[in-house]
Amino acid sequence: MYFSDFFNISNDLLASENVFDISLVSDLPLFIDPFLIFDSKKSEYQQLHQDIVRYVSFVRNKVIAGTISEFQEREWLHFSEIPNNWLGYSVGSNAGRGLGSTFSNGAMVGLQGPLSDFGDENYSKGSHFERLFLFSKGAGKDALSDFITNLCHGFLLDFTEKFTKRHLAADQCLEFNVRRAKFDFRKERWVNKEFILPVFKSQYVLLTPVDLLTQSVPWINRMDLFAKFGGMLEAINDTQLRQNVNSLISQMLAPPPDFPKEKEFQPAKKDVRSAYERALELYPELANCYIALKEDDGNEAVTQSRKRVSRADEFYRARVVEFLSSTLDPSGFFQIDVQDTQKLLSTFSRAIEQNGRELFLDDDGLIGNLSSEDVKLICTLIWRADGNKKRRLPQFRFVTDSKSAAQFESGSHIGKKETGILVVTTDRAKKSRIEFIVENEKLDRIQVAAITGNVEVNTKVESIFISYTKVDENWARWVGSVLLSAGYKITVQYKDFLPGTNFVEQMDLAVRDTDRTIAILSPDYLKSDFATSEWQAAFRDDPLGHKRKLIPVRVAKVNITGLLGSVVYADIVGYPEKSATAILLGAISAGNHPTPSESDSKFPGESKGDKEYQLFFDRIPVEIERGCTVNASKRLQLATAIASLSTNQVNLLVFALNPPDNEIPPVSAPAKDRAAALLNWTSREQIDLATIESLITTLQD
Repeated sequence: MYFSDFFNISNDLLASENVFDISLVSDLPLFIDPFLIFDSKKSEYQQLHQDIVRYVSFVRNKVIAGTISEFQEREWLHFSEIPNNWLGYSVGSNAGRGLGSTFSNGAMVGLQGPLSDFGDENYSKGSHFERLFLFSKGAGKDALSDFITNLCHGFLLDFTEKFTKRHLAADQCLEFNVRRAKFDFRKERWVNKEFILPVFKSQYVLLTPVDLLTQSVPWINRMDLFAKFGGMLEAINDTQLRQNVNSLISQMLAPPPDFPKEKEFQPAKKDVRSAYERALELYPELANCYIALKEDDGNEAVTQSRKRVSRADEFYRARVVEFLSSTLDPSGFFQIDVQDTQKLLSTFSRAIEQNGRELFLDDDGLIGNLSSEDVKLICTLIWRADGNKKRRLPQFRFVTDSKSAAQFESGSHIGKKETGILVVTTDRAKKSRIEFIVENEKLDRIQVAAITGNVEVNTKVESIFISYTKVDENWARWVGSVLLSAGYKITVQYKDFLPGTNFVEQMDLAVRDTDRTIAILSPDYLKSDFATSEWQAAFRDDPLGHKRKLIPVRVAKVNITGLLGSVVYADIVGYPEKSATAILLGAISAGNHPTPSESDSKFPGESKGDKEYQLFFDRIPVEIERGCTVNASKRLQLATAIASLSTNQVNLLVFALNPPDNEIPPVSAPAKDRAAALLNWTSREQIDLATIESLITTLQD
């Protein structure tokens, strides 16, 4: 699976030789960062940098002279993908597209414009051809990776040949005549050369030094330039340039004429980005200023790259190897008939459920920046660990938020049944929702595996009985739809009580066999004998409220008295759908819920969305910051602030903070119990109190 496995080389030896252990199953998403070549003190890297500068300067001179022919353009600026290094962005293979006419056309424009001084810069310590990529929206890290790999091809071949001659046996290598291995400046073309290299499936393998690699983005990149734009302007010594750029940006980001003068204008992020892009077009020397700043922080480039490569090695190799030996190999997965897609999927899914934490979790929960592409790649590496390509890859999906769940629900799974689909979700709520879709649409060859950021979490899906009267069926359908989207199983009369069955018996089973009962409170509900028996059955099962069995939800103005009046309820009367959804989910303390969106059923309440809580929703952070120190004084202030909130405001706060399931009692619990549980959780998890205070202040306002 990995170079070390196939060639029987220890990881210690690879580390001592500065060699990255590549996969021979799929590309790994790393690439050579040219800045690391420039910034290195190693003589061989300094020579490599000089060779790169010489080549780019040679092409630049030819382009400016206007003597470049169509053949020469293809020879000098068209580059095929070099798949032999097994680095790049092709999941499940090492095939890529390379660089063609789109790249060469852009490069020729850039070499005559922003890079016309390449090799003779007077603003920086050295020359950086990455400057070319700062001016192009479409030229990203994939193009940069292809370009730098081709320019380093000869160096990598020499590096690999030296390792091969020192450490590999004769039957592990061959002599290859490698195309476009070196550039001959006298002949002005790329030439072939013979090398003794490792052989894998009749192809040579190209090794890469660890200390030249990075992941995600190169040190010099367009996104970072715009992120640092404001600070970069302040550091510019050229007063006239700074004034010109500031004037342009001020004009482009000025508030509209009808904007109230007493309010502070905040331009949209896309408008700010457009202004920065326009400034870079008109004043390309801004890129020079940016590069000079990046050179000054060169040590940080090395530090970040080492961390990224170390993470990649652990993530894509060490954890995968451990998972294979501890979980998948013992399951008999690799002995299953490669044509038995259903058995392969179910076995693989069970393995992910059983020990997915080995792959995706660390001490703090889900590994930071875990992406859909990460999950797809890791699952691919595991699925293809024995190199058997006859075992066809399924579609791997990572459902981590409401957007990715909605994409799956929209029908993106259609037409993928032949190879099957494995959906990996972050928690039981999303798993329940996807399984509901699969079951409802009678889909086959789709498996769902849940991983959780807390390995102690009980992944049992909570079930809820919805008690209502016929008059309020629209409310029951809407509540059911919201709960299904949040990952709950529901029992409800309109879909579960079939004609001809004993209604009383069905109701009794529903109350006894579900974890909670939600009572849809309205004037008609309080008049109904059947509805009364339903909520009383839940109350009798939990008279002191310890199990939080009964959760009333008021959907119409009604005075609630007697025994039912002693139970705290969630009130969604008069609220628009977004607020009502958050109040409902916060009331049952739903953890890991998706962002509220339009439910499958039409909202029966107020359709005109007022702006009462919009600022609150806007301030809900994507991820709550942890690891903050919580002192006694702050804890007391927070307790006082929570105590001042209404029941619904506490529901909204619980929704926003998104604690794990059952961490906070539901709305029917005493207010002091909910506040205490919330405080204990925030202290234990060292939640950033500034975030909580901001949310509480917004609710109070």
